[in-house]
Amino acid sequence: YVILLKITEEVRKILSNLVKAMLIITSFSPVLFTYGFLLYLEEGKSFIKIFILLGIVLILVLLCWYIIERAKRCLEIVNFPIQSVKTADGEILGFLVVYLLPFVSITSDTINEPVLLFILLIFSLVAWSTNSYHVNPLLTIFGYHFYEVVTEQNVTFLLMTKNTLRNTKSINSVVQLTDYMVLDINER
Repeated sequence: YVILLKITEEVRKILSNLVKAMLIITSFSPVLFTYGFLLYLEEGKSFIKIFILLGIVLILVLLCWYIIERAKRCLEIVNFPIQSVKTADGEILGFLVVYLLPFVSITSDTINEPVLLFILLIFSLVAWSTNSYHVNPLLTIFGYHFYEVVTEQNVTFLLMTKNTLRNTKSINSVVQLTDYMVLDINER
């Protein structure tokens, strides 16, 4: 039983890290979309590159949607009484600069792709290490809001929900996406 519990915990940790990585990767879709738009504005348009970027953006959008929908259906539903709630939607504004980075090159003739990739790498490392992987514009486009909630055991989680929370009794069942991120499965 102890070995099974250890394996289950290791699998849960791997899946949690996979979800974190996928949320970070899918958050790049606005940057790629912006980059594709800037390529379109260039004189010698590279339509092949534009279509490849748009294809990648579409794949990332679908992947993000799939992760969330699959989690709702497949992860274990847990009772989740909360003690306090506070909005956490404002954090995306700080990362807006990253999504606008391709526009930095608008005054030059070309986009410096190595610099753009380097900045995306730094963004990924910061998002991973600060647990800011929820700062994903796709989730906002899909209608999700983020709340910092404290459980009755005084553990703080980030709650992702399509509902507007006005009291602590609004949420009762969630699935756990990552170590400190839960997803409300009761959409009203």
